[in-house]
Amino acid sequence: MELSKKDILALDSKLFSAEEKKAYINLLYGAPDEWSWKRDLESATSNLRRWRLLLGDEPTPGASYRVAHDRLLFLAKNYPPKKVGQTVTDFTDWIFRLYVPERDYSSLLRGQQIEREIATLRVPAPVHSRWKLEYNGMSGTDSEAFEISTLKINGTPLRGKPDLVFREKGTKRILIVEVKTSEADIPSNGWPNMRAQLWAYSKIDAWRDAEEILLVGEVWGFKYGLRLRQSIRWVKGDQILERENAELFACYSNYCESIGHAHNAIGT
Repeated sequence: MELSKKDILALDSKLFSAEEKKAYINLLYGAPDEWSWKRDLESATSNLRRWRLLLGDEPTPGASYRVAHDRLLFLAKNYPPKKVGQTVTDFTDWIFRLYVPERDYSSLLRGQQIEREIATLRVPAPVHSRWKLEYNGMSGTDSEAFEISTLKINGTPLRGKPDLVFREKGTKRILIVEVKTSEADIPSNGWPNMRAQLWAYSKIDAWRDAEEILLVGEVWGFKYGLRLRQSIRWVKGDQILERENAELFACYSNYCESIGHAHNAIGT
């Protein structure tokens, strides 16, 4: 994605402060020398803290997300997707639209894309002697998208590309990490679209033999220099995570099937 300084400055000022826009520009266009020495200086200690947050079992502080699941499900039953989409991103973008006002959607989506580019460019994969990096969807290469045969749209498996996937050496445990950059308050249960994303990734066929799948949403801040803020964790099979996202996916897949049938009827 090509992002110009003009694109960043054009973000809605009601949603993005001048300070945030400046931080975006600095992170995307700052001189490389500004970053290399900071990264070298902080890499060892930040890597250790990062793994503690990835694997720790302490609860995430803060309140649950402002939109409760019951409200989200009500909206899901009354808000069909704009198009049939067969990727995890299509599914989670539909969820994002459920709780973001239409008037703000385009600018907030653009902000997400900018933050995504910052994460891809600036956040490295952590290193651990016990965990092997098995897949890097942030590498900048045309990485493989994986099938999820238990989640189908019109008979076709959903496909997804996680950010980072690690396999623990000597076991069949898998760790899936979704990297997000945000200065917003971090809900104790994460954002609905991030929860759905990790839930879907937990069902990827390639890791169906895993004895346990750990799911982590890793949140980085950017306004005061790129910094790790918090990690939010689940385990595949968590009853609340499973039930809530299965309900949302059922709405999404039913809508997509009805849209597909309508298109087929028009075409005949």
